[in-house]
This record gives sequence, C-alpha cells and structure tokens, in this order.
Amino acid sequence: MEKIKNAITFVTFIVLWTLLIMLNVFVFGTKGSLAVYGIVLMVYLSVKMGLSFLYRPYKGQAGQYHVAAIIPSYNEDGQSLLETLKSVEAQNYPIREIYVIDDGSADISGISKIEDYVNSNNKADKIIVKRLEQNVGKRHAQSWAFERSLADVGHKVYTRDIFGID
Repeated sequence: MEKIKNAITFVTFIVLWTLLIMLNVFVFGTKGSLAVYGIVLMVYLSVKMGLSFLYRPYKGQAGQYHVAAIIPSYNEDGQSLLETLKSVEAQNYPIREIYVIDDGSADISGISKIEDYVNSNNKADKIIVKRLEQNVGKRHAQSWAFERSLADVGHKVYTRDIFGID
C-alpha cells in the first residue's frame, strides 16, 4: 500500500511539474521561461520530494529509553500532588525515576504527604523527594532534578496534571 501511495504521489508531482513548465512557456514564451529563482526552487522541491520517499520512521522498543518524570511544586495541595504522582506511576511506559521537588513552600503539608506515601510504600528508590530551602522558582526546582537525573528523557509534570494510563 505504501509503494502505491508513493507512486501516485510521484506521478502527481511529475504531472504538476510538467503543467507548470507548459504554463510558463505559454505565458512567457521560450525566451522568458523559468527565471533562475524558479529553477532553483523547482530543483530544491524535487530533491526534497525524492528524499521524502526514502524516509522511514524509527520504531523503538518499549522501555528502550530511561525516562524521568519531574514534578515541581510550591504550596500545593497534598491530595492533588498525590493524585498527580499516582497517575505518573500508573503509566504503561516504565518511568524509572520520579522527582518531586518542593520549591521552598511555606505550607509543607503537600510535600509531607508525598514523603509519607513514599516511605510507607517503600518507593524511595524510584521516587526522589526534595525540599529546597527557599523559593527560587519552579525552573530552578526542575533544573535541580535534571542535574541529578540519569534519564535519556525528562518529562516535566505540573502538579494538577492527571494522566490516563496510556
């Protein structure tokens, strides 16, 4: 099916190319046919079209990449933070590290709830909880996690994000 689609696309391109040249000759005659810019553009588009036939998407395997989820928080509600964390854990793709970083919150009840969850479920090897001393911004909280992570892919998750299983 893919070969038929490519063949139809190629034939359509050649027909349109021919029609464009014929229209140009009809309008401008043989003396003023395609200008230099037009020729360069047509060659560029032809090469680009030809290369598109060689493209094959990369198909990796599930679990091939080491993924880390980074959840920064500041004065967040403990329940919504816990729901976000559980939705990240429930993903089909294996997430090897989850960083929950509190950005110097005045209200530490949310991050305390996460610490209790991690300690009571023996998840300290997968979920890293960090409290920063002072509020320096979510970007700095995220960079703290990125600097320590060994992941190939880092995914920023905001506190009120709830993900489906897929």
